[in-house]
Amino acid sequence: MIFLYVIFKLYGKATLSIQEWTLSDWLVNYEDGGFKRRGITGSMYFAVQDKFRISLPIQVYITQIIFYTLIFYAYFRLLVTKKMDWNILVLLCSPLCFMYFPVNLSYSGKREMILFALAAFFAFGKMTVLKERIFLILFCLSLFIHEMFYFFLPFFIAIHVLKTGEKKYSLWMLFLGLSTVIMGILFFSATKSIVVRV
Repeated sequence: MIFLYVIFKLYGKATLSIQEWTLSDWLVNYEDGGFKRRGITGSMYFAVQDKFRISLPIQVYITQIIFYTLIFYAYFRLLVTKKMDWNILVLLCSPLCFMYFPVNLSYSGKREMILFALAAFFAFGKMTVLKERIFLILFCLSLFIHEMFYFFLPFFIAIHVLKTGEKKYSLWMLFLGLSTVIMGILFFSATKSIVVRV
């Protein structure tokens, strides 16, 4: 019910005549003033709009549906695999989990949902080498969507430790090294773009 409510309300936001900042955040792009650290999503949306004539708000709405579906599916898996007690129920009904979306609907729909979906993918199910590699690729790509995700890397390492009970320092250093290289590329590209415009 919460999932359907959120999807319905986000559709209402997508069809407003005046779009709010939670939509415009997705539309930052590389074409309107040089390189920007978060510009990959906007560039993709504008390219799709030009080629297929799909409006920008509807594109963002479809993206939101996809990621919210992944997040709620992960929550559903948690519900059916865990023995319910008051601690889990209180957590699920707190603003940290299910109730975050309807309570903070004006703030929800931002690109941070990609981080939630990544966390859900990494935390649920069996931890395998393939899953670690897929996550590494997805996490590195997500840095081009929102560089803030870099600061959540220790959180993902903690998930790995709790799930596996292993200390795979080589894997963690690979996570950190690749992420840091990408952050360096984003930083210097943005700085160079600013200098050129000045």
